[in-house]
Amino acid sequence: MRNQRGITLVALVITIIVLLILAAVTIAALGGQNGILTNASRAQVANELGEAQDLINLTANEVINEYYTTTYVNGTAEVAGSTDKQSMVAEAIDSLTLNNGTTKTVIVETTDTPSPDTPTGKKLVTVTSKNGKGKATAKIDENGTLSSWTVTIND
Repeated sequence: MRNQRGITLVALVITIIVLLILAAVTIAALGGQNGILTNASRAQVANELGEAQDLINLTANEVINEYYTTTYVNGTAEVAGSTDKQSMVAEAIDSLTLNNGTTKTVIVETTDTPSPDTPTGKKLVTVTSKNGKGKATAKIDENGTLSSWTVTIND
């Protein structure tokens, strides 16, 4: 018998098949509905919306603090032309510019059609992510506090 060195055709085919299977598994892990890239995109949108929510909540609390300080500590009933906390908070949030590396839009609107969740006159805050894939909405109640944040992230 001859002493041959090298690999056989069968060993080469098996190696190629194993590499193809590994490549397919890797591609499936990266892409797809629950892939790494999709989850990373969702996490980025959720992070943007979370930053915006924190900034809006902070602004609302500052305005409510200003209202109580002006009304009860200083004895003045008027703060910047408004007397109710809900309108003051809505105005402050509406004028807020969110720019933390990405542009987000803040919309403060009053609902015209009543529903179980939002009676007529209830003010809503909507924050949309830069790429339009995410949206967070909250209600401003009569006391000016934000409640019921709902976050929607689309693929």
